[in-house]
Amino acid sequence: GRVQSRSQSLSQRRLAQTWRSFDGEIAKVQAGKRYHTEMRIAAVGLSALRLPLVRSFETSFGRMLARELILVDVEDESGAVGWGECVADAHPFYSSETTTTAWDILGHYLVPPMLGRTLDGAADVSTRWSAVRGHQMAKAALEMALWDLQARIARRPLCELLGAPARP
Repeated sequence: GRVQSRSQSLSQRRLAQTWRSFDGEIAKVQAGKRYHTEMRIAAVGLSALRLPLVRSFETSFGRMLARELILVDVEDESGAVGWGECVADAHPFYSSETTTTAWDILGHYLVPPMLGRTLDGAADVSTRWSAVRGHQMAKAALEMALWDLQARIARRPLCELLGAPARP
């Protein structure tokens, strides 16, 4: 496996099908219940997007006309896909982390240790990244995708995996 830059548009990629609607169907989560969902990571895709804003957004840092972001998709060997988003800005005015630095950190340091590996769940990943200092937005994007993947494989709402009750 390797890090893949997606040439296919996101509208052409199919999301993993959910097996049922979760709203109103899940009983309250029992306290202390843990879910372990084994996931073998087959591929990770990174997509850079630039989305024009409906209205410009202005702060003391300047005016934004578009939002740049990175979407991360993680696929396990069964073909299920989980999605995450890196919220770093294009420029280092708000934070030292940018879409450029996040792309580099994801592609060179965070994704490679995941490829071809079996994880016991999304909560298992932070120990694999302990040598990488900082870069919380890049780490969060990949972790979000892994949590989404775990929820899809387990056929559970993500809130339940995180220990919260499903919405009424």
